[in-house]
Amino acid sequence: MNKIFSMQPRQSGKTYNAILEYKKDPQNTIYVVTCNSTMSSSLFPKCITTGSFKRFSLDKRFKNIILDEYMFFENKEEIYNTINNLNIENLFIYSTSDKIYSKELFDFIKNNKLNYSYNNLLLKYQSEFNTTDKLKFDDLYYNFITDYDTNLIEYGICSHNQRLFNLLEIETYNIEILNWYLQ
Repeated sequence: MNKIFSMQPRQSGKTYNAILEYKKDPQNTIYVVTCNSTMSSSLFPKCITTGSFKRFSLDKRFKNIILDEYMFFENKEEIYNTINNLNIENLFIYSTSDKIYSKELFDFIKNNKLNYSYNNLLLKYQSEFNTTDKLKFDDLYYNFITDYDTNLIEYGICSHNQRLFNLLEIETYNIEILNWYLQ
């Protein structure tokens, strides 16, 4: 499966690019969004919500999946496991980050995920990071962003936007405008 993950800041054209990708082959593509939208279903006959993804995906044959605002999906683990069991050609992911992740944890999972089972890697993480926390680990483990074969495309905004900087908290500005997702 070809995996392309486009990590972009807010208001940078993610949904527009996802729509363009969908329009290339609408008969063989499903478009997955976080919430139900009348506009989405009228524009895309194969637009489904994250909640109905598993049921839909098991009943249909398709070549492409587009995940719009993937980092905000509440059921990433279910979607991750389901997609990895499908025989699709392309996975296109468009999202802004939902938070800033530890670069150390991100690199640890990305570098070890392929070689360890979930349980063994979790134990290794808890031992090496001296923690019992499992939530941060799961958030990155069940995420296409840490797959070794994901082509991650990162976008940033070149110029500082003082108006937005003044309106947003600094962490929100860093995540949503500057596209920071690792620290």
